[in-house]
This record gives sequence, structure tokens and C-alpha cells, in this order.
Amino acid sequence: MDKIDALYEYRQYIRIAMLENYDTYFGKLLTNTVDVWLNNPLPPFEASGTSGMKAILNGVLQLTTLDGWVVEAEDKDIGWIFGYRDETNDASNELNLRLDEDADALYDTLEQVVQLYYSTNKTGNVDVNSPWIDKMINAVCEASFFNTYRMVYDYLNRIWEVDKAFATA
Repeated sequence: MDKIDALYEYRQYIRIAMLENYDTYFGKLLTNTVDVWLNNPLPPFEASGTSGMKAILNGVLQLTTLDGWVVEAEDKDIGWIFGYRDETNDASNELNLRLDEDADALYDTLEQVVQLYYSTNKTGNVDVNSPWIDKMINAVCEASFFNTYRMVYDYLNRIWEVDKAFATA
């Protein structure tokens, strides 16, 4: 909080709202009332990213680093992926996070997102042929893949290698 508090003198340029310990009510409110879900964990250290999974159920586009659940949705056109990509699967090297490069990539990508967003809705007239609308439809379609049944099934068969007859019983 000290870093956010230190930005107070710049409040005319930047506004920050931080919701500490938000509950399910605010989680539901956030995941179904925003247009873009910014998720910028440090690859490969994300636990899962379930908030983004909930957001795509509502057609919320993702602006995210390639980490957590997004790895499974990388090629599904549900938003924009920016920044560092861990090709080594070496989670032990926390000194190679490339924060400056990620920040630059975020700002570059954010510029594209904003341009597309405002070109999609010009003065209240929505362009239904916009790639933004296509991404929203893709997000909702891909949301069905991210469910508890599929997750447990994958754990049983891919990780624990339980007999498939037992898994389908």
C-alpha cells in the first residue's frame, strides 16, 4: 500500500482503486461488468487465474501475460497476451522476470486494445463486424472448456493416471 499511497501527489493523472480481500459479491460484480480483464502475473509463478476464467463467461476480453490458465487458451482469440513467455519451464529463476520488457509490452498492447475498443463503439453505434465482438464471442465459447469436471478428469487421467474405467464410472 505504501507504493500506491506514494502516488497520491499524481492523482490528477492516475487513479488507483485497490480492493483488498474482496468477497464473492465484488468478484461477481467485477467479472461481469468490465470490458477487459487485466491479469499480469509473473510467468511462470501464477497459481491458476480463476478470475479470468469467470470473466470470459461474460464475454470479458483478457489482457494478460502467458501464465496460469491462459496457457490453455493462448490460441483461442479471447483477448491479448503480452510480455515474457517462459520457454524453459524453469520456475526456479526468479531473477529473470523481465519486468521492464513486460511493462513496455503492456503499454504497446493496451494502445491496440483502446483503439479497437473505441472503433467498435463510435458514439453509441456498435460495429457488429468488429474483431472486438468476435473476441467476445470466442471468449464465451471457450469458457465451457474451463470447468471442474474437465479439470478433475484431466487430473485423474493425465496426472494421477487412474484407470479410465474408474474415471468414467
